[in-house]
Amino acid sequence: DFFEENDKNNYNVIIMTPNYFKYRENFDLSIVDHNNTLFKHFNSRSPDYDIEEQAPEFERRMCAAFPKVPVIDFEIQKIRHCSKKVINGSRQFDVTKENIDKMMNYELFEFEEYCKKCTEHIEKRTDDQILKIMEAGNV
Repeated sequence: DFFEENDKNNYNVIIMTPNYFKYRENFDLSIVDHNNTLFKHFNSRSPDYDIEEQAPEFERRMCAAFPKVPVIDFEIQKIRHCSKKVINGSRQFDVTKENIDKMMNYELFEFEEYCKKCTEHIEKRTDDQILKIMEAGNV
């Protein structure tokens, strides 16, 4: 079952595989067409699938330095830089108070080699978010 639109931070995550589009042609999926559904591009999980246009380098640099979702990988007990590169291996950091403090203050992550060829769709940030990021970078 899918989540209906709500204000409780419950989301449907749909990865747009080629079969998703075929399924959508044959079945009514209007139930997921609302703000609580996140559509992810399939190529973000598979570098061999249909390369799409990259986000501008500035946006990729912003994403790299100020990721929205840093990942703590509980299996290896490390902080990972990028959730999109878990299967390919993103940069890893020890889970220490110092690294957590750096992560929370936007000082841990940098533009990495894999960021240069990333084709993940990067959400536009609001002007307020960009201002906060720029201020954090100047502190």
